[in-house]
Amino acid sequence: MNFDFSDEQKQMRDAARKFLAEKCSPKAVRVVLDGKEPYDRELWKGLAEMGFLGVAIPEEFGGAGAGHLELCVIAEEMGRALAPVPFSSTVYLAAEAILLAGSDAQKQKWLPLIASGAAIGTLALFEGKGNPSPQAIKLSAAGGSLNGVKKPVPDGAIADFAIVAARTGSSGRDSDISLFLVDVKAGGVEAKALTNVDPSRGQAELTFKNCKAEPLAAAARISATQAFQHCAKNNIQVHGGMGFTWEFDCHMYYRRANATALSLGSLSYWEDALIDRMRKRNAA
Repeated sequence: MNFDFSDEQKQMRDAARKFLAEKCSPKAVRVVLDGKEPYDRELWKGLAEMGFLGVAIPEEFGGAGAGHLELCVIAEEMGRALAPVPFSSTVYLAAEAILLAGSDAQKQKWLPLIASGAAIGTLALFEGKGNPSPQAIKLSAAGGSLNGVKKPVPDGAIADFAIVAARTGSSGRDSDISLFLVDVKAGGVEAKALTNVDPSRGQAELTFKNCKAEPLAAAARISATQAFQHCAKNNIQVHGGMGFTWEFDCHMYYRRANATALSLGSLSYWEDALIDRMRKRNAA
């Protein structure tokens, strides 16, 4: 059985690697890391022009109509280059949520904007410290409006829209939680940037006050998190004393590895979730 990428996927990988080598050098990453810009706007524009933002979005919604393996190819190269852009929050999280659960109208409105680079999205899940769970979600939804606070929200301070997990009932069941789509720029949302371990990837606190919202009709994460953290940590050790200095680039990978690992819950949380799912499958 061949688990290698196809020739077409390798060509896409090579094109992405060449583009990022030209447009996203460590020096370019440091401009965002050390500066005031929340992300590299020119790089974001270039990724859209190359078709990378819409690689897994169907052609009818302005995307390339490829698939998730192709998205994996691009994701690997984005991580390799430490691209300081809202790719994960917009493409992995927000776009996928709309594709899976959005209405036709929501898909028609937002997916073309994502593919063209005209819209930045995010997933607002956390409400403070701890792992995500239905019990931890207090932000309420009633009468088509949201009230509450979400933090940290990846790229929340620059997002045009957000997919928000909110409580719609009080039965204590998982079904009390629903997903909503919020146009962040339409009003009712206050964003405050937060300090985090990787300044090149922003996080924010979003406060929803009677905000109008539209309802939205684990193993890969564990292995990817472990691999990234292991490589980033050992990259510093291999380079010795220089690996700990600000001038060397090793720490940027270490920052990104840890910031990414916590963006959707800790490694132990997803390990427990995977084990629990496997137990239920074996018992069925």
